[in-house]
Amino acid sequence: MLSVVIPARDEEETLGARLASILAQDAAFPVQVVVCVNAAIDRTAFVAIACADAFRDRGMALTIIITETPGKPHALNLAERFCTYQNRLYLDADTTISPGLLSAIAGVLARAEPVYACA
Repeated sequence: MLSVVIPARDEEETLGARLASILAQDAAFPVQVVVCVNAAIDRTAFVAIACADAFRDRGMALTIIITETPGKPHALNLAERFCTYQNRLYLDADTTISPGLLSAIAGVLARAEPVYACA
């Protein structure tokens, strides 16, 4: 189980590809993606909303938060409140992930002791 947190401000041009790279994962476990659109003046929120059906069809949860407050720290803190799972992956909205990354990260994080993983 993994919650993926993506703060997104004015990422209309890049967010769709990033979300598609998550949808292309081979994850055989519950995945929740939390996109926090913070103070965007473009169509970032609409890009995220347009992906909702694809996430539902893939069996992944997509949570979209929209806030007028700017700042990445605020977006991350706000998104944390909506995360379902203890294990987290933090991605920038312009980061595309390779197939298999979610499974690899989840495998490293599936330990009783605290661990940190990065790719």
